[in-house]
Amino acid sequence: MPDNGKAALIVSSFENTLKNLQSLNQEFKKMESMSDFDKSRGPWLVNTKLILEATSFQQAITDEVQIIFTEHYPMPEKDSEILSKTAAAIPNAEIVFYISLDDPLMRLFNSGKIGDMMKNMGMDENEAIEHRMISSAIFNAQKKITKKISFEQHYDDEEAWYRMNYRG
Repeated sequence: MPDNGKAALIVSSFENTLKNLQSLNQEFKKMESMSDFDKSRGPWLVNTKLILEATSFQQAITDEVQIIFTEHYPMPEKDSEILSKTAAAIPNAEIVFYISLDDPLMRLFNSGKIGDMMKNMGMDENEAIEHRMISSAIFNAQKKITKKISFEQHYDDEEAWYRMNYRG
């Protein structure tokens, strides 16, 4: 659950990521005392397929919610479609993307420089950074990927998606 008191809807683009998150969520529930953990407030874990295919998934969510995307889809068109459908379905939600410097999208385009810069500035490796420049860099990386793909093959695993679709 986010520290702002809102319920969390955690969204992943790849099935393998969702399975890992579900496993972590189960471990978290085991550690929390049941009096401190309100199951009705989530976090809810969903795959982007649910957002793209469902017409009424928002009916299950009645509280204020923060929607947390765990990764960007490698191609910007699908990323935009997912984002717009999410925003339309839950218009008052706060939408946040979290992406690791170890994410395949970031590794492809030299996230090591960002990591080095963070170290030089004395930042913690787990500290979130937000900047329009980073968002632009991610979008530009997605566009470069799209240019090199003539036919997209769908995979449940992000690493497999890059290995089979992207020939950089």
